[in-house]
Amino acid sequence: MTSGPFILTRVGDRPARSPNPLLSVWAWELRRVAARRLSWVLALAAFLFFAGMVQFKHAWSLGRESGVPFVIYGTSGVGVLYLFVNVLMFVFALILPFVVAEGVAADYRRRLHELLMATPIPGWAYVWGRFLAVLTLGLGLAVLMALAYLLMGFVLHQRNAVYPLPAPGNVLVVWLVLVLPATLLIAGLGFSLGTLFPRRARVMVLGLLIAWMLLFTVGDILGINPTGNVMVLAVTPGLIQGAQQQLAGLPADQQVQLMLQAQARLPDLAPFVLPQYALAAAGVALVAGTAALFRRFRQLMG
Repeated sequence: MTSGPFILTRVGDRPARSPNPLLSVWAWELRRVAARRLSWVLALAAFLFFAGMVQFKHAWSLGRESGVPFVIYGTSGVGVLYLFVNVLMFVFALILPFVVAEGVAADYRRRLHELLMATPIPGWAYVWGRFLAVLTLGLGLAVLMALAYLLMGFVLHQRNAVYPLPAPGNVLVVWLVLVLPATLLIAGLGFSLGTLFPRRARVMVLGLLIAWMLLFTVGDILGINPTGNVMVLAVTPGLIQGAQQQLAGLPADQQVQLMLQAQARLPDLAPFVLPQYALAAAGVALVAGTAALFRRFRQLMG
């Protein structure tokens, strides 16, 4: 028999608490994804793709117009920020919407939504559980991106000693200040749009991709930007101008050493923490609004 939140099975048994519906939905969805071999194949493909992008672009030659170019190496303190903003995060933001927008919309495509809504799972648990599941997948993808960078940074150093070994501490700071808030924002926005307009989820994904590319190109206009472009634009001019004055007239080997010294330290990203996490909070707030608007059975606009 049942008694409140407990289930009694036999006389003398201790009462067992009913499972948390939110965690149940989250765990069920992750188990479903993990059971598919294709999921692991796609994860490996994403890791190799990130590694390939680092191999494709890992240095920037700036300030050519002055006649004394300044080379930023992708494994240096400044270079890790450059590489994440200009290469890895740009690619990551083009992949993540496809993962998060399908959190609820996939049930409509599989024609399972009505069946799931006939179960006693509360609507709020269904929405938040699915969001936590796609967010977990998104964060896993973000971790794979960081691991790919570290691996390729080691490979670049072995090939050419001018590339310093990547510092895990620098990667962690950039991941926390740039990658994590952007993941929360994209996941919240993509999931919410896919949930409210499930039959137009792919159109919403296309809109997110276009919006990210536009934000990336107007980073010098907006004071807050999830792409991280504002961070790069804030640290680059002073770094290059200060170093170029010392590079002029030096032998090539001394120029390389000076450039390495100038970019060895990761720039101070503390001023960007609050704006980035404000955007992340907005993404989570969108999910909260979506959960409040969610109805188990209704004719959705999407």
